[in-house]
Amino acid sequence: MFETIAYGLISTVINYLFDTSVLRRSSVDIEGAPYWYEQTGGEKAIYVSAYCDGGMEAVDCAKRGVEEKLIVIIDDAFERAVEHKFKHYKGKERTFVEKMQKDTNLPLFVQRHTVFQNVKYDKDAHRAFARGYVTLQAFERYEKERVDSVQKAVLEYHYDEMMDELDKEAS
Repeated sequence: MFETIAYGLISTVINYLFDTSVLRRSSVDIEGAPYWYEQTGGEKAIYVSAYCDGGMEAVDCAKRGVEEKLIVIIDDAFERAVEHKFKHYKGKERTFVEKMQKDTNLPLFVQRHTVFQNVKYDKDAHRAFARGYVTLQAFERYEKERVDSVQKAVLEYHYDEMMDELDKEAS
């Protein structure tokens, strides 16, 4: 039962991510921005761009900006998926969906799987630009691995609740 919910949630989130990456095509005019800034690179990945002002340390700042934007996009996709497709769940199922939504390891996943396709530092403007992506395949693989651990955590939580109830009844 939990696997069906989990795979439904993952599928919905991936669809939202795909829709978001297609709809996020925008034209941004930032002084000194390279031609590739804010361009999408394909349908099988989530692309984002970021920039920072400063010295050479701005390059790392722009890369962090890319990672932060990716985290926001993925969190938003989970929020929308839960809100639109899974809000009617109650009890164990709701607890499971909420545990899937609250991913404390997401920043680490994004950091490990972000591919920086373009990075540029403009010496004249003292501005760094970065564009990176995470593939939907890597995200799907990551989420499928999470299903087992979240499922176990939810079952352990409910087992503990049940044992507490039995202890109360025995007292």
